[in-house]
Parts: sequence; structure tokens; C-alpha cells
Amino acid sequence: MIREFFCEFKRNLAELNKYKFNLIFANLQIFILAYMLTKYFFADNKEIIFLLLIIWYFSTHGLSIPTYIVEEEILDRTLLSILQSETGVLKVVILRCVNTFFIDIIKAVPVFTFLYFVGNFDKSVFEYGFIKLTVIIMSVFYSYSVGIFLSSFVFVFKRFSSFISLTYYYILFFGGITSIIENKILFFTTKLLLPYINARIIFENLLSNKISVIVICYLILQIFVMSLLAYLLFSNLLRKSIENGDLYGI
Repeated sequence: MIREFFCEFKRNLAELNKYKFNLIFANLQIFILAYMLTKYFFADNKEIIFLLLIIWYFSTHGLSIPTYIVEEEILDRTLLSILQSETGVLKVVILRCVNTFFIDIIKAVPVFTFLYFVGNFDKSVFEYGFIKLTVIIMSVFYSYSVGIFLSSFVFVFKRFSSFISLTYYYILFFGGITSIIENKILFFTTKLLLPYINARIIFENLLSNKISVIVICYLILQIFVMSLLAYLLFSNLLRKSIENGDLYGI
């Protein structure tokens, strides 16, 4: 598994180098969006928005990459080979998700470092740095768990990625990242299903030198439950798809 991980990582790095101009313009777009949001729209709490935008940056791939991986393996007819190997489909998906996460770190560091200096953020961004970094990683991990959960539906609906792409900007503007959700039903539903509101609460309390242990524990519980659901649904739908012969006719 380790050898496969580094081979995949080297392949992803080669792709970054090959399409570096595409990468530059894509990251420039993210930078401009983040700068506009923190400079003009949410300047009052821009340090919190800065941290939440980091989560959003990684979460977009966390939600979508698992679905794209499964669709790609099915369309390339390589899924059957993976099924016959010792690795297993879910392990391959997780392996490629971990690779994507590390590649995203390489891409995100210059974007958000430059944004920090240009956006004139104060040093409160780095206070309680370990806790904030832990919350960011947990939120991103949860997003990947949701992504694997959603990727399970590819075995049923085949082309499911078009639905996933709709979630990016919905989450940014209505998922609790850039603004507080006023509608109570939508607020509690989003808080239950997504990690961003809990991350916001933790970051806001840290500004007041309060550590939200209960909210952190709730976020850990969210991760555990979603990871379990993702594993069960993925395994179950994959097994049913094999039994029904759906994978053979695609």
C-alpha cells in the first residue's frame, strides 16, 4: 500500500507540473474569491472566514473526488480488476483521497499564505494554532467521509458527479461558512449533516479564549458516525451492484 501511495503521489505531482498554467489560474480564482469575501463582504470577522475558507478549499475535493474516482474506475473498466485484487475498491478510493489531500496542501499553502499577507489579517489567526489545525483537519476528514458516502450512489445512479458539483457554492454561502444561517430548521439540519457550523462555533469561542470541548466532541462524534455510514453504504451498494451484474454492463 505504501508503494502504491507514493507512486500515485508522484503521478499527481507530475500532473501538477504538466498543467501548471491551469493550476495557476485556478488558484488565482480561489485567491480573488477569498480576498473579496474577507476584504469587502465579511471584513468584521475575516479571521474566522479565513479559517473557514481553508476548510472549504479542501472540502470541495473531499466531497467530489471519491465520486469522480469511482466513476472513472467504472468507465475505464478497471473496477473489476480492483475487485479481484487484494486491495479492494474502498481502500483504493481512500488511498487516492489521501493523495488528493496532500496535493491540495501543496496547492493551498501559497494561496492562503499570500492571502494572509495581502489581506492584512491580525495574529489571532495563529492563536490556539494546534486546536484550529485539528478542527480544520477533522472538518476536512468529515468532508471526505461525506464524499465517500455520496460516491456509493454511483453504483446505483452511474453518473452522480453532476449532483456533487452543485454543492460547492451552496456550502460556501449557505453551509455556515460565510454567514450565519437564520432559518432554524436549515441551521440545525446543516449543523447535523455538515461540520462547518461546528467549526465556526469553535473558532468564534477561541476568539474569546474559550475552548468548546462539547462542540469538539460533537464534531468527533459526527466523524465517527459519518465514517461508519459511509463504510456500510459503500460496501453494501457495491456488493448489490456486483450481485445484480450492474458493473459488467457499464
